[in-house]
Amino acid sequence: MPTQPTLAARVLSPIRTVIQRILPEFAGELLGSPEIREKIVLAADATLINEFPAARALPGELRRRIIARILDSILGEPDTRSLTRATPTKAALEALPLSKEELAQLEISAPGNSVRGFLIDGHGDNEDEVASAVKDLLGEKWQITRLDPHLNCYRATNPNVILSVPEAWSLSHQLDETKAIENAEPDIEWIPAPPEIGGETPDFRSTVRSSAGADSHLSCSTQISWHLNLINAPAAWAFSKQSGKPAHGKGVTIGQLDTGITYHAELPINNQHILLNKGRNLYDPQHPVVGNKPLDPMIQGKFLNPGHGTSTISILTGHKKLSGSARDAKIIPFRINPSVVHFEPVRIAEGIRHAHEAGCDVITMSMGGPPSKTKYLDQVVARAAEDGVIICCAAGNQIGSNNVTPLVVWPAALDQVIAVAGCNCQEEIWSGSSRGPEVNITAPAQSIWRAAAVTGSLTPANPPPDGVIRGDGTSFATPTVAGLAACWLAHHGGRKALTKHYGAASYVPQAFAKLLETVAYRRPPGWNTKLMGPGILDAKKLLEAPLPAKGVLGWKKKKHAWAGSFVGGVFQLVNSRASVRSGPPSPRARAGATSGASPAGLHGELAYLLFDRPVLAKLLNPELELEASDSPAPTTRRSGASASTRTTAVNARAHEECLEDAALLLRSCASRQLTDALS
Repeated sequence: MPTQPTLAARVLSPIRTVIQRILPEFAGELLGSPEIREKIVLAADATLINEFPAARALPGELRRRIIARILDSILGEPDTRSLTRATPTKAALEALPLSKEELAQLEISAPGNSVRGFLIDGHGDNEDEVASAVKDLLGEKWQITRLDPHLNCYRATNPNVILSVPEAWSLSHQLDETKAIENAEPDIEWIPAPPEIGGETPDFRSTVRSSAGADSHLSCSTQISWHLNLINAPAAWAFSKQSGKPAHGKGVTIGQLDTGITYHAELPINNQHILLNKGRNLYDPQHPVVGNKPLDPMIQGKFLNPGHGTSTISILTGHKKLSGSARDAKIIPFRINPSVVHFEPVRIAEGIRHAHEAGCDVITMSMGGPPSKTKYLDQVVARAAEDGVIICCAAGNQIGSNNVTPLVVWPAALDQVIAVAGCNCQEEIWSGSSRGPEVNITAPAQSIWRAAAVTGSLTPANPPPDGVIRGDGTSFATPTVAGLAACWLAHHGGRKALTKHYGAASYVPQAFAKLLETVAYRRPPGWNTKLMGPGILDAKKLLEAPLPAKGVLGWKKKKHAWAGSFVGGVFQLVNSRASVRSGPPSPRARAGATSGASPAGLHGELAYLLFDRPVLAKLLNPELELEASDSPAPTTRRSGASASTRTTAVNARAHEECLEDAALLLRSCASRQLTDALS
């Protein structure tokens, strides 16, 4: 991980910057008034979480308390302009009344953590030209690191620079325009936006729901292994044994990318089943407690998911009360994040690359986030798939209500990845599951029995904790499918045997995907195949099916309706508005022709913002259908018309109102190039 500025700089500099920017809005007000001070604090807080998404993970009370103290220091100085030359110090941070727990939260979620640098795809294969382009635009102190010796992908960092997301996107668009660079984007630590700034709050029930809590569960979920019975796993294992084939994934290695694991009675951490010594901590390898081991230090905090990795790996390898979907497979865990929504594409790509290089036949990952404009993640996934690795990723959990587009997250949305959606024990779609045309298969995700992690279980204990509880999430559907992928490989002799059968390793994951698409499912009445894949996984059909012919294999091109058709439609909507008002589209309306940004670059930023701010989809979508949703198209806040009415009678005024509302939001979170293009 690149070196960062001091904690004081990462906390205080962004807050000082936003305060100084908004203070002119309160010119003429009585700045000594407590009421006015409170308004300034709230305005600064909204600006902070708009532009520095890492700060969203901090408790609002903590953010506003720090902002208030810094505001007091600013208003107490006679010349506020002098503050632009002030450098935050450790002493200034320590002067705040912060507990050890709050300092630990700030270390992870300081506003200045939001942008780590830039991700870059180079033109051709000339690292020196890429470095020169970056240094010419950003300065000599920026460092360029090649992310993979075989790929023309880079990371640009400067530990002394703290950028907001709009500033970083603006610089990315300028990097795009250089000859040496094909694509550039900010390396953002993404945290979901809260509702007050146009986002929706994710449902984290999967990390807190317990069998003894107040949450209710369907009566059909009381039996601990109900999810395996629903997908016919016991019958599949029996079929392998009767056929004289290895069962339960024996001989197959699975890579698990998650928050790390803890010791638990359900987890055979013995370097025979769970290979702790082969795993790595890719998130914070210098952690003072766990070091480079793939263990979960169980850090508590907003948007953090302590124990998540323990729960998901228990779905694969539970041996006591639980029964893992591939309990005889070998599993290599990797700690890549403390949260399922702290999304950084480089970290996910690094996890996939390390799992691939460690010899994993299957990779399971129960996390994801927005699409990446640069190609590093895509190319790492493609290379692993080309080498015969089956990659299973969670489609995602609903962000907000069912009236907001339930986006399938990346990397599950990639062509070479098995995207897993969720159902319940009644064979119904789980209401919290993401859905869309990218889904490959559905598996049980609601009220799933899994191991409950206990804080402090970082060494073997006698006896180890053994609690199991129920939880919700496509996080649990994914290792179920990955475990059955391992069982399928084992049944057919493993990845090498299948590679020999087909003549190339690349056909192995394609064959698995083809069986899911055509044979290995059960389709309940009324199943929505456009959004949830062909049906619910049937493991027995998967293992009984003959291997598909080589001639029918190939990756199916996934349709990303919201990020492709819809993003392009937004610019079409702007152009049509310009045509209505003044004839042919202006240069600015043609995707920022005068702003120094390419249409592809602006599409990348807008796709990120649509993922981050679902309300933008509502405001920019008066007549465009979001195909990834099975609910009525969302209405604007000024119109109560039905979807059918809107699609047949949207007038120019409705276009204007939607775009005006969206422009207000975009001005607070988008680069100047994008706001120019859509203004």
